[in-house]
Amino acid sequence: MTFAAPISDVLSGASLVMAVLAAVFALWQPEINKALDAVVRPDPENRGPEKKLVARMKWGRVVPLLTVTTLAALLLGARSVWIVWHVGMCWSGHAPPSDCSFDEAGGLLLLTEVLLVILAAAMTMQAKALDDKRTDLEG
Repeated sequence: MTFAAPISDVLSGASLVMAVLAAVFALWQPEINKALDAVVRPDPENRGPEKKLVARMKWGRVVPLLTVTTLAALLLGARSVWIVWHVGMCWSGHAPPSDCSFDEAGGLLLLTEVLLVILAAAMTMQAKALDDKRTDLEG
């Protein structure tokens, strides 16, 4: 299998995307936490501001960031699977030793993929927590 872009270019782009995603995640985290910590007032009629905050954080922060993170992970997915397959072939002795040299770029690309998946999982958990908070506010 061949890929159009050299791995160094892909790694550079992936690193830039990961840095931006991590920065945006860190920047938005206090607002998201504020929505998650919203107090459920006893009177359901007075919960409007909290409902709006929770909805705004879910649809204006968490879902867009989760979408971009998932897309980035998917874009790296095919190459990541190929790298893992190639390493497995080398470790099992099914690939010629000349094809089994250490590749730092491939390792860093896999690490970036893992971090993207972890970030997507964290955002998924936050989306679920915001859904739960919305349910509490509706009740």
